[in-house]
Amino acid sequence: MTADGWRRVGRPEDFPAGSIRGVLTEGHRLCVGSGDDGLFAVGDTCPHAGGSLSEGMVEGREVICPLHAWGFDVTTGISPEDPSCKLVVYQTRTRENAVEVQIEPDPRTRE
Repeated sequence: MTADGWRRVGRPEDFPAGSIRGVLTEGHRLCVGSGDDGLFAVGDTCPHAGGSLSEGMVEGREVICPLHAWGFDVTTGISPEDPSCKLVVYQTRTRENAVEVQIEPDPRTRE
């Protein structure tokens, strides 16, 4: 972890376009992947059905829950099926050949 709270979760080549994987860091279960807008990180647990989103798939800008096929926008956390059902979204960056996640939720996605 860096002094400013960023955690290393892999290398860029660990997240090819259209892929996702589960990452556990500092007690947080994340779904990290690469969609249409590049790298993203969201909470790994579906707020609707409790499924592990990292066992689902990416379609464009959405991660799809493997249990009920609801999509969640990886930039806002919102599901078009039910806008009140929302994921936690985390900021990502690539630095010195490492993918890093800011473990504090993106303040734009908090309620």
